[in-house]
Amino acid sequence: MKKGHKKFFIIFLICVLIFATHLFWAPLPARFLLVRDNIHKADAIVVLSGDWELGREKKAAELYKNGFADTIIRIFERENQALSVMSELFNVEVTQEEAYRRYFESQGAHKEALILGGTVATSTFDELKAAKKIVLKNGFKSIIVVTNNYHMRRSLMTAQWIFRGKGIKIYNATAHSESFPTDRWWLHEEDIKRVTLEWLSIFFYLVYHFALGK
Repeated sequence: MKKGHKKFFIIFLICVLIFATHLFWAPLPARFLLVRDNIHKADAIVVLSGDWELGREKKAAELYKNGFADTIIRIFERENQALSVMSELFNVEVTQEEAYRRYFESQGAHKEALILGGTVATSTFDELKAAKKIVLKNGFKSIIVVTNNYHMRRSLMTAQWIFRGKGIKIYNATAHSESFPTDRWWLHEEDIKRVTLEWLSIFFYLVYHFALGK
C-alpha cells in the first residue's frame, strides 16, 4: 500500500470509529451539565432568571407551598423575556417587581415571603452575588437554587464559589421545563446552542471569576 493511500485508510478508519462510537461519547457534554436534585428544607429559595416560560418560578412556588422554605428570592435582570408574558397574563403593563409579586402570589406565596429585586443582574454570577447579600443580611443559613436542568451545573459551581466560607448550605431543584434530550442534543439547533453556551460560560467563569477573581 502506498504511503498516501495508507494515510487515507487510517483517517477513514478513525472517522468510521468516531461515527460508530458517537452514541457513547457524544451525549457526555450534555450529561455533564445535569445535576441530580438535592432538595431539603431551607431558609430561602433562590430562583435564577432566564426562563421566559416561568418554569423556574413555578417550581419555586411549588417548593414554597410544600414547605421547603418560607422565603423566595428573585433578582431582577436587565433583559427580561418573561415580562411580556406576564404583562399578557395580567392584561396590563407591569414592572418586574409587580409582575413577579403578582405571579408568586397567584401561585400561593404570601407577599411577606417574597424578596424581589436588590439589583439588576446581567449574568448568573451577578444574580448569585446579589442573592448572597440578601441571604447574609437576613441571616439565612441554607438555600435551594432553582433553575433549568442544562443550567444547573454552572449555577451550583457559581453558588458554591460565591458562598464559600460563609457556612451556607446549598441545595438544588430542577425546574419543570421543556425536555432536554441529552442523548440527541446535537440534532436540535436550540439544544446545540444551550450546550455550547453552557460550556463556554463554564470555561469563562473558571478563568475570569474563579481563577482571576473578577
